[in-house]
Amino acid sequence: MEKIGKVTLNLNYYDGEDHYSEGANEDLLLSFVRQYKKSEYENVILSSRLWSAMYHLSPRRENIVRFLPINRSMSVLEIGAGCGAVTGALSEMAGSVTCVDLSKKRSLINAERHKEQDNIEIIVGNFETIEPELTERYDLITLIGVLEYAESYLKAENAYEELLRRAVSHLTPDGQLLIAIENKYGLKYFAGCKEDHTGGYYDGIEGYPGIPGVRTFSKAGLTELLSRASLQSVFYYPYPDYKLPFAVYSDAWLPGPGELNRNLNNYDADRIVAFDEENAFNELLREGMFPFFSNSFLVLAGRNGQEQMEDRPIYAKLSDERNSALRIATVIAQDKEKKRYVIKKPLSAAAADHIRAIPEHFEALSRLFENSPFSLNACSLKEDGSTEFAFLRDCLTMEALLDSLEEDGHFEEMLSLIDRFRELLYQAADVSFSSSELFTTLFSDSFQGQDKAFSVSDIDLIFSNILFDREKRDQGVWNILDYEWTFACPVPLRFILYRSLFYYFRDRKDSPFSCFLRERDIDLYQRYDISKEEVSRIFPAMEQHFQLQLKQQTVSFELLHESMPVSTVYLSRLMEERENRGNLLNPQVYYSKEEQGVFLPENYINVLGSYDDSGRAVSLSIELAEPVKALRVDPAEYSCFVRLLSATLNVEHGTGEASIKATSNGFSLSDQTWFFSHDDPQLIFSMLPEGKKLLRICYMVDEPDPKVLSDLKVFFRKTEEEKRKALEEAEREHSSGNLLSRIGNLIRK
Repeated sequence: MEKIGKVTLNLNYYDGEDHYSEGANEDLLLSFVRQYKKSEYENVILSSRLWSAMYHLSPRRENIVRFLPINRSMSVLEIGAGCGAVTGALSEMAGSVTCVDLSKKRSLINAERHKEQDNIEIIVGNFETIEPELTERYDLITLIGVLEYAESYLKAENAYEELLRRAVSHLTPDGQLLIAIENKYGLKYFAGCKEDHTGGYYDGIEGYPGIPGVRTFSKAGLTELLSRASLQSVFYYPYPDYKLPFAVYSDAWLPGPGELNRNLNNYDADRIVAFDEENAFNELLREGMFPFFSNSFLVLAGRNGQEQMEDRPIYAKLSDERNSALRIATVIAQDKEKKRYVIKKPLSAAAADHIRAIPEHFEALSRLFENSPFSLNACSLKEDGSTEFAFLRDCLTMEALLDSLEEDGHFEEMLSLIDRFRELLYQAADVSFSSSELFTTLFSDSFQGQDKAFSVSDIDLIFSNILFDREKRDQGVWNILDYEWTFACPVPLRFILYRSLFYYFRDRKDSPFSCFLRERDIDLYQRYDISKEEVSRIFPAMEQHFQLQLKQQTVSFELLHESMPVSTVYLSRLMEERENRGNLLNPQVYYSKEEQGVFLPENYINVLGSYDDSGRAVSLSIELAEPVKALRVDPAEYSCFVRLLSATLNVEHGTGEASIKATSNGFSLSDQTWFFSHDDPQLIFSMLPEGKKLLRICYMVDEPDPKVLSDLKVFFRKTEEEKRKALEEAEREHSSGNLLSRIGNLIRK
């Protein structure tokens, strides 16, 4: 037994060899966790640009367990704990955590990063050896990224089923097994992501041909496996996958159209994008096929019916891209009678105060809206530090109501509803706006105007946070669903209204209602006295300042994706390049019998060239008959750079090959390189000698980036304009000079 801080490290089962290792990356991880605090891990990931650092150290890894109803009365067995990606979260939530892992190095990393926790024991060794000597029964046993490797460390005819049976034997009577695993038929694999464990394209979909030691499952396959182990299960669908989830769905709460819109998550390997996954997910949702194609599964399984489990989560949104004091989980749960309720809980200890403040917001806003149609969704603080809200049944959001009216073409009613919303806001206003230190800290000092305001301001009165009774609609109570962003200072009502309009219309700029407003020349901002300067500069600056306050000391996953040394290759672009390359091999070639070249369509030569991938060079060999005096080669049919690498002519009965020059209809950058700002590039070889001849040409075609191309076109257009003006000026001066000369001659005469 060893002690690392307060963590117990049990090496009694360690055979002296780490049978699974990432080599030098693990040494680096060990140095990271010894050198840096947990709050600094995101910057470590960004600076190292290592997938191993992101995979093992990202706080988002903990999201896979943070939303679950784990409490201090529970004991947890974590099989395959690795470097402790979720161990810390489990130790903060549960009473005790026992970890089992093959690797001593990984267990050291786990112990070092959690050495302040006094409820963790890490047993190093093979689970097959350790399992018979485990005497405790656990309330929760986790297999997170472990089940797929069962063949590698269990000697059994069906290692996957055997692992489940052995794990379940250590559960308490009502205990549960938590399994996180990739879906072999996850949509991302069809779209072009590599299989996580093999690094090959489509290996899981094809059944791992000739690949031993790893297997993932479909939903049906995993359900059957669990059934053979006498387990009943509930499936969850982490999005985008179980490794880095920010939302978790279930069969009782599936995603809505447009929710699955962050699908580029290839931090570990290059990927192809074969199609738009968001659009594909939307279609799958309409067809009821999302559970089959979910990228990952999270499964709660036990001997007893999981559907009857108390406090069973059915959906979780994990708001972790904020500074640590504001990171929370919003969970929709239901009891065994299927009564639903909403819980907001901290994702970090630092966010506890933020959650505790929400009931205070409820009290303050309830007083503010006491005599208005607005009503706050009731909440209460729980003993575990979470806040519980009522789940409003048979309601629809103002956003959904607007969309429904739009679908039916009731645009005037939509306008009236938004008018009414604005009217109610101003009727409830209890103060005039005056700036304060808190307001400036949150929103900057950009706003210097006057407006009505609330003494306590909920700035998030967006249409998706307003709920109506389905039957009464806006004629009844206007329920305020979420009031997390409430501040004890006045905020201009025009800014609150601006946010509501902005977040509704930002993805609906070409919707039928937007078109209706444009046709009627109705500017909603102007209609509600929001000035052009407020729309274009002041309010966007305030919103940006507010968002920056929320994200202080955080690193966005979009930035991490851009910074990782991996490529995202779009299949459509590959096909365009392949098509362009195909066209490069068969350029348009015309001959002329005139020395200076008159190239008629009927004087076309069919030429097939060759392409050098390494040098990106096109080579052509063109045989020319006696009367040909000039040749035109059109190397591409788009704006591009062309560099002529070589051009030689061999004339029959001549003295051998000789280099020849070319002219072009592009901008000359040198005697061998041209830029073509148009889509008809031409290389012209004129004044060719008599006799049969062989012309050999080798050139490169390079298509600039669209933004660079745009800048180049502007530059060369200006250059041409300046040349034209210079020529006109020279001609005027020349004409003036000639006139003065003639006048002088007349005078002298």
